[in-house]
Amino acid sequence: MNTIEELLAEQQARLAVQELDDSPPDHPSFDSPLKLEDRGITTGKRTDFSRPQVEWYQQLLWSKGTINKNTIAAKLRLMGRRELADTLEGCHSMFTVAQCKGCKRINKFPNRCDLKICPECQPRLAWNREKSISWWVKLLDQPKLVTLTAKNTKDFSAGHIEEFMKWFTNLRNRKFCDNWIGGFYSIEVTKEANHWHLHLHALVEARWIDRNELSTEWRSVTNGQGYIVDVRDARDKAYQKHVKKYVVKGSQLAAWTPEEVATFVDAFEGKRCFGVFGKLYGQRTKYREWIESITRSVPVCECGCTESYYYSESEFLEKDLVPESNTSTIPPPVLFFHPELNLNVTPNWVPK
Repeated sequence: MNTIEELLAEQQARLAVQELDDSPPDHPSFDSPLKLEDRGITTGKRTDFSRPQVEWYQQLLWSKGTINKNTIAAKLRLMGRRELADTLEGCHSMFTVAQCKGCKRINKFPNRCDLKICPECQPRLAWNREKSISWWVKLLDQPKLVTLTAKNTKDFSAGHIEEFMKWFTNLRNRKFCDNWIGGFYSIEVTKEANHWHLHLHALVEARWIDRNELSTEWRSVTNGQGYIVDVRDARDKAYQKHVKKYVVKGSQLAAWTPEEVATFVDAFEGKRCFGVFGKLYGQRTKYREWIESITRSVPVCECGCTESYYYSESEFLEKDLVPESNTSTIPPPVLFFHPELNLNVTPNWVPK
């Protein structure tokens, strides 16, 4: 028989080759209206785990997310960002319990800060963003994945992001981009040693985009700061995942120094990380109507019921401890005579 250590080693080896499934549970979403610029990356491919394996793996995922979240909060507190640190630490610390009025099924929903830097909120934000991206992608017939980068910099700030976005706007205003009918974009940053690398991924509706000409135009609008560009046909959905990424993953952010975490937070404060342009810009009203229709929709339980009771954790625990009205009463104690003490254990009972 294998030892516990061997079984754990086998389990870890199996999981090491599986892709992480950080998608949210299948219960209806009770989220507030989506903010497109605040969403994250796509969920991973679903695996063929058995139910016990999924539960074990999800616990591993959330434990890592909690560790990363608290690590980021601790580093923010070291840099004097106490309020933001408190918000992070308070995320997923309380739950709302929803009990279906029909089948009595119970679901728990955590409080969420919905911050882009929160590792515990990122899976939900990723799921929301994927749904939003799917809506926008339907408006593109011939999408091209365009990647634009800039030279690494040691001085990363909000001004650098604003300058980068101004370069992208100037590029789209050039004659070269006259055939860019519309599209959407997201920005991402990576940390390489002591340098910051900012880049942009865009899905562009265009019949053809010449990579060499794009490189020339990009270098021109960036005054030589434009570095590497790439163009690919994005009708294959595998390429569309680049537009759905987080600005930075929580696991990466947790590994940075306190100074680097504070620099990132300050640079992206109030910044849009996702946007649309061209013909898609005029579709924002329809998009908002679609979001509002989702918000107004009534969640449906698996049993078909649309009504639930909602409790805080303490309220539900208190309710759960109260016996139901149809609970049978406790039977009276069995009457017996104690032979050693010659004592009637049950009052008002006389042995024969």
